[in-house]
Amino acid sequence: MALLCVSIGSTSFAQDTEKENTGKKKVEFNIGISNIFAKSNWDLLMFDYYDNYFFDPQELFLPQHTSLVAGMKSHNKKGAIRLSTSINYSNQNYDDPDDENDENNYQSFSLDLNLGHEWHINYERVTVFYGFDITGGIHNMTLTQKDLEDNYERKYKINNYGFSPLIGMNYFISPKVSIGTEVKYIIMGYTGSNEYTHKYTDGTFDPQTMSSKSNYDGFKTYFGPLGYLSVNIYF
Repeated sequence: MALLCVSIGSTSFAQDTEKENTGKKKVEFNIGISNIFAKSNWDLLMFDYYDNYFFDPQELFLPQHTSLVAGMKSHNKKGAIRLSTSINYSNQNYDDPDDENDENNYQSFSLDLNLGHEWHINYERVTVFYGFDITGGIHNMTLTQKDLEDNYERKYKINNYGFSPLIGMNYFISPKVSIGTEVKYIIMGYTGSNEYTHKYTDGTFDPQTMSSKSNYDGFKTYFGPLGYLSVNIYF
């Protein structure tokens, strides 16, 4: 009898969920975490001849930082229009255990906007979706080093834009709530700049300042995000 009740309940849930997924216009709100398995910011850093921190440009223009994602979808019979934004802010300090006067700080802020469309394949508790996003974003990073004689600062500013085919899946834990994941093939162009300032003194002369600026632009393709999980609520 208990097994019969469970079976009836499961069948009813599946029918309700499938009915909820098809033939009705509704709004979906998403909140998630993107790039769960991305490297830490410190792992991307390299050193020059003088042991100054800097970013390898090949790594820098892959903005795969762990980010908070918020979005919504407007559903129709064939799929949904997608709109989302991802935000990252980081402020990290690192002190060299071998040099008490060495202080290092990394700050970053990233904002990406995505607009696209997806199509659905529904089956009971599972919805498979595929589509595309058009993306634009800004990424600002500041890296500073301080010791008794030298202060180094690098400022990176990046603008990126692109197009991303995608595929994903949502699993319904109730007719109104699902958890989901997705992956994209990101086709991205970028422009950016790197401003470098070095202030130094050895105590025998007035402080001196050296500065330089370089510009970057290029094109990248890669799969991402490096891990994505969202909670989705339907109305």
